Amino acid sequence: MKTTHVPSLAGAIRLAAPDVSRSIPSMMSRDERALLLALARETYRGDGMIIDAGVFCGASTVCFGQGIAASPHRAAILARWPRPVQTYEYGIVNPGMIPFFERHNVAGDWQVGQSFEPYLRGNIASVAPLVDLHLGDIAGASWSGAPIEIMFLDVLKSAEIQQAVMRAFLPFLLPGAVLIQQDYFIDGVPFVKIFQEEIAEYFDYLGEIQSSAVFRLARAIPAGVVAAASERALPLARQLALLDAARDRSIDPDRRFLCDMGKIRFLSDLGHREVAQRVLEELRAAQPEMFAGHPSPRIVSAIRAATNRSLGRIYRQPAA
Repeated sequence: MKTTHVPSLAGAIRLAAPDVSRSIPSMMSRDERALLLALARETYRGDGMIIDAGVFCGASTVCFGQGIAASPHRAAILARWPRPVQTYEYGIVNPGMIPFFERHNVAGDWQVGQSFEPYLRGNIASVAPLVDLHLGDIAGASWSGAPIEIMFLDVLKSAEIQQAVMRAFLPFLLPGAVLIQQDYFIDGVPFVKIFQEEIAEYFDYLGEIQSSAVFRLARAIPAGVVAAASERALPLARQLALLDAARDRSIDPDRRFLCDMGKIRFLSDLGHREVAQRVLEELRAAQPEMFAGHPSPRIVSAIRAATNRSLGRIYRQPAA
């Protein structure tokens, strides 16, 4: 799963890639980091602010900050927005973070429930003058009403968080603004795909980088659309069609397969286990190579999770 396909930004991403620092642990790939740096350095004009939500150790924040610092528009940006990057992070250690810290040799006696604010602030110190760091539950965040030019979302881990974030921020996206949905082409968070595809008429799809889907706002979203899309109880058939539409955006067979595994989990969680099992068997018949010792641990884990969910069993995926 190494496909990077964002044609309109391919040159900028390629130019930015050598400048990407890998010193801060991150679940993002180098190309995803390069996208953020490239957007801030090559395309960001300061017409609006940058929302950087769900930053974990701060790699995305540093990419945005380094991009602005090297931008030919830096002076104009800072004249309008002294701190153009608005960064959001819960900042509390959860169980999945501890093995991540261990794998990346992050020093500390980390405990669940502990704040990692000092570690995060240390990581983003080099770009701190450009950043407002907001710690805590983003579901309770409010927005000033300032226009937004770039929005990077790696924070939509529940439908409730998504609803709060979209209500708070999405109405302020400028036409032409870039929205990066970092968790798009994975086998979890189906609500992200369903919501985004439900409002797809307002966006142009620019492409994909690893699990990230990149969109550009084509026209202003009318008042009420975000709330309606969040609250509307869609028929199951419509939700499944939207999940398929999201899957079909990817040109990567492995990511498309992950999206299908996610659909099976979604059906199972709604109690439609017989349907989920049927879809699983159809995929097994159509793509036997994916089920026969696939080399990607991510694919193997997704198959196991989908299979167990369809049988009513709980499977806890290994921490990322």
